[in-house]
Amino acid sequence: GNNLKKLGTSVFGVNEITKVIIPESIGEIPGGLFTMNPITELTIEDGITKIGPSAFVGHQLTELTIPSSVESIGRMAFKSGNRYAKTGPLETLNLNEGLKEIGAQAFINNILKDVKVPSSLEKIADDSFKGNVGVENKGVV
Repeated sequence: GNNLKKLGTSVFGVNEITKVIIPESIGEIPGGLFTMNPITELTIEDGITKIGPSAFVGHQLTELTIPSSVESIGRMAFKSGNRYAKTGPLETLNLNEGLKEIGAQAFINNILKDVKVPSSLEKIADDSFKGNVGVENKGVV
């Protein structure tokens, strides 16, 4: 809800949650918030400024849009795969202007084929897009 202002680390971790709407009222998505959930639908409302580390590890998203209010995406935030499957289904990633930093291994082990980098981006950490099967050359970006 709209009255929700803050969530702790890993609050919804290791469940069977498949659909998530992150309200702008919380401002930042804490680390591990939905780690190890088979999320297939994710809406991040405009107004969120930060996505914490490992927030969505193990997701099952095929498409993801990061709103322009998000300035940083933490380490392994959208790391895919789990102990049963090395890669996840994320194929389409939309990064909007306003994003400044992508953490290490933020999108590791997905099947991204093409990522358009916004001109606002200042830093892409090591291995941010490593292990994407859609990548034929050195990098996905």
